[in-house]
Amino acid sequence: MTADSVLPAGLPAGQDFETLLAPVLSQAYGYALSLTRNQADAEDLVQDATFQAWKGFRTFQAGAPFKPWFFRVLTNCHRMTWRARARRLVTVDMGDAPDLFLYNTFKAADLPVAGDDPAGRLMSNLSREAVQAALRKLPEEYQLVAGLYFIEDLSYEAIAAMVDVPPGTVRSRLHRARKLLQQRLWRVAEDEGIVSRVRVAIPKRGLDRAGCEVAFRRLDDYVDRELAEAEMKLVRDHLEVCALCSAEFAFEASVIRDVRVKLQRIDVPQGFRSRVAKRLAARAAKPD
Repeated sequence: MTADSVLPAGLPAGQDFETLLAPVLSQAYGYALSLTRNQADAEDLVQDATFQAWKGFRTFQAGAPFKPWFFRVLTNCHRMTWRARARRLVTVDMGDAPDLFLYNTFKAADLPVAGDDPAGRLMSNLSREAVQAALRKLPEEYQLVAGLYFIEDLSYEAIAAMVDVPPGTVRSRLHRARKLLQQRLWRVAEDEGIVSRVRVAIPKRGLDRAGCEVAFRRLDDYVDRELAEAEMKLVRDHLEVCALCSAEFAFEASVIRDVRVKLQRIDVPQGFRSRVAKRLAARAAKPD
């Protein structure tokens, strides 16, 4: 094994476990960092997941995709850790999450909502660490799907396989997670002085046209390309003729794109693999 091997000397690789693990380890670290408080916790989580996956590798079906299986193990490790901590953590009331929060808040603050990527200008002033912190303030089950969605750019079905819930559950959790995340991002921008504090009364949008109703109710799934082609065309045709819906769509798509850019730029710490290997060796040396 190389000096940067995932498994330490003395641990049997077993059916190409290390060969399958090595390409996904960096991605696993990025996902773990989105779920935990800091680099040390992320490394601990990946180490725990690697050890559990190695111990349970006999349950992996040969020839099946390894990444969804390993991420499912990592997700379960996080859930176990989170549940152990839950009794000690104070739950934050996120309140209700209105649709198009950032779009309407920009309007309430007299900020432009169209033109030269207004959402992008806000996101460019937020650090990657601030966006990560906002993501970690989501309720745990929303945090899981949002981390996979933004960092890995996965479909609802792929996320469902990794967190072991139906795709419909992923859809509903992700839609609410994005609304909550928009609130958190605005609050971070206020706290850091990027925008002025503003009292926002989010109005109920008057959907008095059938075409607007159709497009608006499918906005998230359209952005995520999760609609059937006939439905995609229905929304696309409406956006071509409705300036309001088109502006809302462009704004929402920009927020998603920029959050994803922030969260996907995660550098794996130097020596990460060797530290994981050493911790695995120590874990394996302990009797069960």
